[in-house]
Amino acid sequence: MKLGMVTYLALIWILWVGTPSYTYAQFSPHQSLAYQEILNLKLKTAEVMLAKENKKDAIDAYLKNYILVLQLLTSQHDSLFQAKKEQEEITLNQIKKWNRKSAYHRFLQAEVKIQWAIVKLMWGENLAAAWSIKRAYHLLEENEQLYPDFLPTKKSLGLLRVVLGSVPEKYQWFLQLFGLEGNIKQGLADMQSLAEANTIFSLETQLLLMLVQTYVLNEPAQAIQVGIAVSNTSKNSLLTRFVHALVSMKAGKLQGGDKLLMLPASDSGFIYSPFFDYLNGEICLLSGSYEQANHFYKLFLAHYQGKNYVKNAYYRLFLSDWLSDKPQASRYLDSCLSKGQTQIELDKNAENFAKQRNLPHKALMKARLLTDGGFYEKAWQAVQQISEKELSNQKDKIELLYRKARILDKQGKYEDACHFYQKTIALSGNLPYYFAPNAALQLAYLYRDVFKDKNLAVSYFKKVLTYPQHEYKNSLDHKAKTALKRL
Repeated sequence: MKLGMVTYLALIWILWVGTPSYTYAQFSPHQSLAYQEILNLKLKTAEVMLAKENKKDAIDAYLKNYILVLQLLTSQHDSLFQAKKEQEEITLNQIKKWNRKSAYHRFLQAEVKIQWAIVKLMWGENLAAAWSIKRAYHLLEENEQLYPDFLPTKKSLGLLRVVLGSVPEKYQWFLQLFGLEGNIKQGLADMQSLAEANTIFSLETQLLLMLVQTYVLNEPAQAIQVGIAVSNTSKNSLLTRFVHALVSMKAGKLQGGDKLLMLPASDSGFIYSPFFDYLNGEICLLSGSYEQANHFYKLFLAHYQGKNYVKNAYYRLFLSDWLSDKPQASRYLDSCLSKGQTQIELDKNAENFAKQRNLPHKALMKARLLTDGGFYEKAWQAVQQISEKELSNQKDKIELLYRKARILDKQGKYEDACHFYQKTIALSGNLPYYFAPNAALQLAYLYRDVFKDKNLAVSYFKKVLTYPQHEYKNSLDHKAKTALKRL
């Protein structure tokens, strides 16, 4: 599943600021308990605790602001955003009145700016979000210089350095204009040192590393290894379960329905987000449970207040009906064209499919989804039943080779996978499909990680960039460029 960069950043923020970066000693008992409930996504409970104490200090302002922003991110309700968008400055003014000699003075301001930067990105206010990130970055840099042993700054600035370090080259001028500088290696080192330390920041850093390795560095297998280190007690957190489900799906480690994000009862005090239903829909679709997938996508659309992911949800509804051989599945493609927006790549691709309606080979689509879910034996059985002679067009013939390569790769049959990746590239020529560039990307990963041939890895990463047009060009080029930076 690809949630897109905006949602990815939102997830980063939820984890990042979800665990306020100061020791419990600086919390009052009520604030400490409120923070625990926030991390467990029990926002109403946290609000009651903060209101009961009514402390009205910088920490209180920060926690209340966190609750509001999390409500905005999970609901994406426009009227709430318009009514509360001035809260950023109100919170910052409250924090600025705090002890200027404290390491938390700049740190808390930076965190609030980052919180609202993510909200602004959700509402398409990209330039305003960039200015907020710029100020937050420099506040954290100043804090690092003034208080070099202050761990929260190192954690937050390290994460920023990883994210900014992965920005494609064509946008580097923008970072330079804003005085921002990324450094993946340094940022990862900072985060890893904290993840391995026995501190209150270990869990949050482990979860952040899982997201970074999955969505920024495209290394979900390493993210799974980080996840193993997360304590069993932390898995009681709804947020932790959500991250584990995301990473498991991206890594192709789903197993039937046991990876579903089991949501608590509506009266248990947990915040509800339509994205939980969206994720469950994805898990069901990848595992072949099409009826259940249809149910969750409809729940998402029924409760979601935002505009991103709407077109893709209708496309996924089409797939769930079409793969179940239901008539009138195409009605969802009509909704895909008329509803939502095309701000993110997933929605753009969904709309293009709905316009063109070039239906893929059904068995190939099933094999693709099963592979993404980690059901490799079922996926291999599906492609083995396809005869090349029955494929009527060149695209399907190329995809059959590509699907075989992906399944073999996931099964650890790397030599055979390389053979089919190379055949995919050869047969594709200059056709504008994503199979060849992604085959080149996967070959690069294999030569880098399995065969330890740096020169061939570099060659294939660069080859990814030579393909001029295909539906996933932005994301595949980004992955290739990020990998090249690390070699």
